Amino acid sequence: MRFLLTCLMTLALASAWAADTPGKRPSTNSTPTTHADPDDPALEGLAVDLVATRDSGNFDRNIARVGTMVQYESIYDFVFIGASTNDFRQGDWSLRVNSLVGAVRKIDRATGEGIAARAAVAFKGSHTELHGEGTWNIRFSQSTGMELIANRDAVESMQALQRGIMANFLAASLDHAVTERLTVVGMPTYRRFSDGNEQTGLRAWAIYSLLPEQGLSLQFHARGYESTQNGGSAYFSPDRYERAEIGLRLRRSIGDWRVFATANAGRERINRDVEKPTVYAALTAQRNFANNAGLGMQLAYWRASDSSNNINATDRYSWRLARLYFTIPF
Repeated sequence: MRFLLTCLMTLALASAWAADTPGKRPSTNSTPTTHADPDDPALEGLAVDLVATRDSGNFDRNIARVGTMVQYESIYDFVFIGASTNDFRQGDWSLRVNSLVGAVRKIDRATGEGIAARAAVAFKGSHTELHGEGTWNIRFSQSTGMELIANRDAVESMQALQRGIMANFLAASLDHAVTERLTVVGMPTYRRFSDGNEQTGLRAWAIYSLLPEQGLSLQFHARGYESTQNGGSAYFSPDRYERAEIGLRLRRSIGDWRVFATANAGRERINRDVEKPTVYAALTAQRNFANNAGLGMQLAYWRASDSSNNINATDRYSWRLARLYFTIPF
């Protein structure tokens, strides 16, 4: 396969929740996790997370999650348990999925080396599904490292949820700091769906710090994959998919708030004949208070075809998210 080798790594707000219930958009493991985020909130009390998403096909997902730390040393060393409920709706169809989740992180703060894992049991009507993911970060030197990634999740579309289609994802990323400002990442990927479909792909990133003191970086990202069969009416999976993007990411403090912002644009190509523009924008603001309470808000907009619920590849598919999360100290 020949894939484009440039594009933007989009902002991902790391948390103990990860993906405890069926599906995520943008698609699962869309960004490399080469180190622990030093700006994760310290969840030392009761954590509440409320999320609402909707796409251009009127597929709605409302999420309510609550959890707490059962062992907490730092954001690099903790054990977390929680529960969530997911309400999916599209037209006259609806589905509720409840989940129990546990997460653990054991990471060296200085190097980013270590293990992070999450396991969940999802209750979908009379059926029980096991979800989970894990990452193992290995540092070969101060500038070079590898991360092994494994993920199991449900495919999020009305048809796939009704059929109980699951996806298992494997990847290995290699990151290297070429200079103090430039980092490159390469990641071959493999995904197998429970209906027998397989996707083999490659992702690549180049991240350049434009203004380190301002937290501003320029990022390029490219990804592509080939499928052994089409997802049909169940989920998006063309025979061949390619996308390349470029954009900016900002991370800085404004007063008492920590602000994360991402904006990127690019092009995608589906089965070598359909080409469309892509856009992603996200804004996150979070604050920790003196009494260990925390508050965060997030807005995101995504326009690209590579989403499980996009059945018609020629449509201009879009997806948006609103999120509010807070922690209440004990």
